[in-house]
Amino acid sequence: MIKDPIAQHFLNRYLDRIQQAYQPCELWLWGSRVYGQPKDDSDLDCVIVSSKFLDVRKIRRSYEFQKNIGKIGDRVGFALNSFCFTPEEFAQKKTDPWMMRDLFEKGIRVI
Repeated sequence: MIKDPIAQHFLNRYLDRIQQAYQPCELWLWGSRVYGQPKDDSDLDCVIVSSKFLDVRKIRRSYEFQKNIGKIGDRVGFALNSFCFTPEEFAQKKTDPWMMRDLFEKGIRVI
């Protein structure tokens, strides 16, 4: 389903860690790595929805998420653009046309 080697590496290496640490109710991948023609330096766009973010300030979530799953320091260098939401926040964001239209029309729901 996912042809891009970086996106596949992300799932192979981190999906179990994400599930164990965050018990997400949704996990989405989108962007050029999923449905476009990525360049060598293209990032991987990820949305993770979990109640575990309730006690984490929004500004710290992406860093904490990447740190907790072991992405920071990964020797396979690729940028991960992670958007971390609580279920309630994500329900509100679903009406935001900026990001959500592409996410739901072209993205891949992993969980």
